[in-house]
Amino acid sequence: MKTKNILLAVILLINSSLFAQNVVTKNEVTSQKIGKETLYKNKDGKKLEGYYKISDRRGNFIDVHFKKGKKVGKQIDYDYKERKLSEKFFKNGKLHGNYVRYYQNGKNKLTRRIYRRK
Repeated sequence: MKTKNILLAVILLINSSLFAQNVVTKNEVTSQKIGKETLYKNKDGKKLEGYYKISDRRGNFIDVHFKKGKKVGKQIDYDYKERKLSEKFFKNGKLHGNYVRYYQNGKNKLTRRIYRRK
């Protein structure tokens, strides 16, 4: 019985750390442009790594994933009422794939495909 409880605790701990999200304000994140690349760092100067929820002073926020300071995967922009405004897809820090904007009622407003070469 003890081993089952310990195993369950370890699984929950691993699961929560994998899907943990850092919540920060826009003021706590800096961007540094190097050539065509943009690197994102925290206030200590370390490159962002993992999932972040970044909010501005009006309450709007984005959900985004960083790897070595670059945006990767899906970024979702929300307004202060948590209505989805847009979805963007990034590959190695660059906009790549579908870009979708939404009306305030949640209906699809605009879809573009953006594919960039390396």
